[in-house]
Amino acid sequence: MSTSQRTISTVGLLLMCIPPGAALASPSPQPARSRALTPRPSQPRMSGPKDRPVQADSRFPGEAPRPNGALLGPLPSPALRLESEALRIRCRFGGGGCAVRHDFVVRNAGDATTLALRVISPRMAPLAEVDGIPVQVRTGPSPPRRRRLVATGLGVDPSTGDSYELPGSRPWRRLRVHLVLVRLPARGRVTITLITNSVGGYDRFRRARTQPEVSFVGTRRRDHFVHHHELLLVDPWARRPRRGSKIEVTITLPTGLELGSNTGLACKSERGPRALQRCSGRVSSGLKVLRWSMAERRRRPWGLFVGVGLAFTHRGGEPLLRAGASIMLRRRKDLVSLSAETDARERFGLALSYQLFLPYAPHSAEMGGHFELGLEVDLVPHVRPAIRLGAALHISMVRVGLLLDVYPGEMKKGGGPSWRGQLTAGVGF
Repeated sequence: MSTSQRTISTVGLLLMCIPPGAALASPSPQPARSRALTPRPSQPRMSGPKDRPVQADSRFPGEAPRPNGALLGPLPSPALRLESEALRIRCRFGGGGCAVRHDFVVRNAGDATTLALRVISPRMAPLAEVDGIPVQVRTGPSPPRRRRLVATGLGVDPSTGDSYELPGSRPWRRLRVHLVLVRLPARGRVTITLITNSVGGYDRFRRARTQPEVSFVGTRRRDHFVHHHELLLVDPWARRPRRGSKIEVTITLPTGLELGSNTGLACKSERGPRALQRCSGRVSSGLKVLRWSMAERRRRPWGLFVGVGLAFTHRGGEPLLRAGASIMLRRRKDLVSLSAETDARERFGLALSYQLFLPYAPHSAEMGGHFELGLEVDLVPHVRPAIRLGAALHISMVRVGLLLDVYPGEMKKGGGPSWRGQLTAGVGF
């Protein structure tokens, strides 16, 4: 090895022994304590877009929706009068959110020149239009700290429309308040439109899948969350509430969904290239918060299954083919099953059984099980009634079961009844 190579190797070894922080640190006359970072005040951790839960994550049982809305306070001049108010909400299911268009029709009978509105938007900056012409939105001051808006933590059941408390924590929300100044014509009517985006919450247990639903492809729902939204209609910082007529509300959402609201809205499906349903109604102007929820409708309460396996007795075993249909009961936790089965020896029989499923919580594996009790009758080669007992393990739509048929009318030489066991594996459709 040459002298230059030895020098380079020695310098490299010395550099490797020096810590990176010491090698990159710049000299400073101040002591280390004065350069320490000032700790920020602690704030509660909030779940945001980066740690939003997925369908298979049970660590997040629910999240409260973020309040938002366009708020028209008391009119500053007696010459101004609110003639009508309308809400047009267009929703996408799941994480798509809802676009909210809030229309105010104001008549100016005097010399009022401007009108101020507060807009609460948790994610996106609002858009404003006056008679269909976009106007500039100016951000106003934040509300007092003692009166900061918090999530109410309430949701609406999509089936009954009743309000209930969402599971999980209810952290405070840091919201932006935008101030919109609108120039009014000297005399006449003007339509002011505020466009905001509603960020919804969710509840993953209100409509959670049950094991019978998971066991069949046809009854399986892709999204078992209930998505909740909350819209403010009254300015919480106003000293006195405004007075106006009833508010017309129209919510448009895809078909196949169930809408729940704390107000009565009538839904009607529309035909066309895009399958939509439109829910409309009129709510009182004294309503402070408009809440609505969306959930995927439950599928048909029945399914088909096919299985193959092995039938065995004390004499030996033989292959088995089994097929049938199951009807889900009202509780959606148990089934009544009717099946037909045959083997290689030309035996054919029918079975009617009741299946009670074990408690099930949604998770990634979608595992569960059930116990079975029923009656089985062999029709070929001759009629033989039997009592059926069994259990099965489910992994999503795949099932592995063990059945035992006991024939009380037939006694063996040893004194016990005849029996037949079945070990099957199948798939639910």
